[in-house]
Amino acid sequence: MNEQGLAFRRRFVGSAGIMKSLGRSARSVGGFMTVFVLIASAVFFFLLSDFMSALTLERTKERFGSEADKALSISEAGLEYYRWHFSEFPTDIQDGTGLSGPYVHAVLDPENGNTVGNFSLTISGITSCGVLTSASVRSTGWALESASHTKTLIAQYGTQTLAASTSPAKSDTSVITATLTNLKTYAQASGVYLAPASGGAYGYKIVFKSNGTFDASPVTAVTEIMGYSDDEGWEEENTIITSVGATTNYAIPAGCPVVFVEDSVWLEGVVSGKVTFAAANVASPSINPDIIITGNITYAHAYDDGLTAIAERSVLISLQSPDVLQLNGVFVAGTGHFGRHRYDASGTHAVPTDLQSYVLRSTLNTFGTFASRGVVNTKWTSSGAFISGYSIRTDVHDALLAQLPPPFTPTIASGFRIVDWRTQD
Repeated sequence: MNEQGLAFRRRFVGSAGIMKSLGRSARSVGGFMTVFVLIASAVFFFLLSDFMSALTLERTKERFGSEADKALSISEAGLEYYRWHFSEFPTDIQDGTGLSGPYVHAVLDPENGNTVGNFSLTISGITSCGVLTSASVRSTGWALESASHTKTLIAQYGTQTLAASTSPAKSDTSVITATLTNLKTYAQASGVYLAPASGGAYGYKIVFKSNGTFDASPVTAVTEIMGYSDDEGWEEENTIITSVGATTNYAIPAGCPVVFVEDSVWLEGVVSGKVTFAAANVASPSINPDIIITGNITYAHAYDDGLTAIAERSVLISLQSPDVLQLNGVFVAGTGHFGRHRYDASGTHAVPTDLQSYVLRSTLNTFGTFASRGVVNTKWTSSGAFISGYSIRTDVHDALLAQLPPPFTPTIASGFRIVDWRTQD
């Protein structure tokens, strides 16, 4: 083959190779595009499916959120209904039926009267001395269109008492008088009642015990001292115990934890359970007993204990009280005052020499509430100088006692109300 033919062949072969190569490339591009479309489609449908799932979930959450809101509102309606029921029928925990629950009521649309849902009530009462003192109501609500989706609330109903007040609170004499009359009746029927101390005794020394009992000893001799109060001025008082008689131990009944002493009382100790204590003589208007606090009054348990101590006249802190004094509970002075009198270590009204070291005290801590009709004073000064009483007083309110105080604690508002509530998961 000549050189011209050879050159032509080379060009032909080269062209054919290029064409063959282009054919392979075209097929490769077509295959790649097919794979790309398939992958892109898969990703698109995956994302679309995920988006639709999220949208469906969000709509489901909104629907159940709305149902939960409706159920909650209906459950709240049940609690409000029974608050009204208690205002009309204070002692009824059977919804007017005389039968055991639960009690189911329909909730109506105020615009058209149609039923929008129902609530079911389960009610239990707490009684002391045979008297209903508080109640628990469990209300479960649901909307009519979603009966399977419910919401439950539990509320505690009780009266608003002095335990809900911060110290110092004002005592209402008429309320205290009525309370003391009732307490004597309850104590004589099923609590603990102590008649006036006999044989010329001055009253009783009472010491609470951590086992739910108390020791009572008649005070047979006292030392007279001079004390000063803003209400009475200087007066002779018989508050220092010299001797006591035989001690008797009393159990505080769980079903009626009321102790009524128809005489003055010297009080201290460790309280177990919820106890209401009174020192009064409701039979003789001319006799008005006091409570004299001689030592710490604390609780045996952190959460379940409480004390309400009511004196017909005054709640006084003894000259011989501890340097650091702890008082837990509700302390109520009916016609007198709460406090520690002024005692002098020298001068005209000086206390006996062996008692002068008690004139100045360090710290008084109260946990709860003290209420007084008269002037409250636990620290005395003269020309800016500390001369008698407790140098420091710290008053802390007991929120737990405010919600569930000892039975028959004097009220500051009538009727049951919701004092605490919670949701049940």
